[in-house]
Amino acid sequence: MEDSNFPALDVFICNADPDKEPPMNVVNTALSVMAYDYPTDKVSVYVSDECGSALTLFAFVESSKFARHWLLFVERTR
Repeated sequence: MEDSNFPALDVFICNADPDKEPPMNVVNTALSVMAYDYPTDKVSVYVSDECGSALTLFAFVESSKFARHWLLFVERTR
């Protein structure tokens, strides 16, 4: 199947409270979606942090550094 035949995919990840939903779980969900075997120009990932937690923001900043390397590795192993 050609990439142009894939529909656009929007993924919304909602997070309300870092005590009830640990930021690492939210980050893992986002990274898993980004690692889908799906055309990257067709996937958009949105994260909604209802309480505006600094801890969740820090977790995403740190995970973005990791994702730069990990997502390339995942793509090469396909």
